[in-house]
Amino acid sequence: MPTLKVVLDTNVILRSISRRSAFSVIVDDKHFNILKSIEFPAINVIKLEDFVKLL
Repeated sequence: MPTLKVVLDTNVILRSISRRSAFSVIVDDKHFNILKSIEFPAINVIKLEDFVKLL
């Protein structure tokens, strides 16, 4: 599977998710798993590997 390496500030990503009212985020970073425990606003964390399988 091809890989894409992008380095972004986690806080920038979280602000973008919040501002855009996103309901899912596709990441391969275990630090985002904390979002799974937040009830509101609920954000689905999808691993990149699982997303590729959906394509």
